[in-house]
Amino acid sequence: MNLSPISDEIHFILKCHSSDGILVTEGKLKEALSLVDKIERDANLNRIKNNQNSLSVKNNDDFISKKNCPKCSYPMEHYEYMYSSGIMIDRCPNCQAIWLDKGKLTAIKRYLRDIDSYDQKIHELMPKIVEIKREVNNTFQKIKEDSNPYKYKS
Repeated sequence: MNLSPISDEIHFILKCHSSDGILVTEGKLKEALSLVDKIERDANLNRIKNNQNSLSVKNNDDFISKKNCPKCSYPMEHYEYMYSSGIMIDRCPNCQAIWLDKGKLTAIKRYLRDIDSYDQKIHELMPKIVEIKREVNNTFQKIKEDSNPYKYKS
């Protein structure tokens, strides 16, 4: 596997030139996510320079479980990012490096953006949810009181 840094300034992200996958060194995934736009822009420029068809994307998911870490050659573990994202990534249990196939960094960034948007909407709706819950509880309490056979009626 031919790996090299994605740029002269960014040495913690290594790119595989044959598969367009990337290796993120230990603890640097958050920084990689902040650089995803630059990484994609550079990848698109390289694709144009090499006259590659940007629509042809190799699906390497069938081979992921057989990968060894490009950094230390230890067998990598295949798992779902954030348990419910649907984004499968590989992690080396030995050196903690993370392998992301082509497009996975963008997918993770999109997933995190969607979660932030969802959290913001929940936060905005929370006062209304509390108000509705209070109304339901008051209505339930009134029904309960009205149906009490031992309630004193004047």
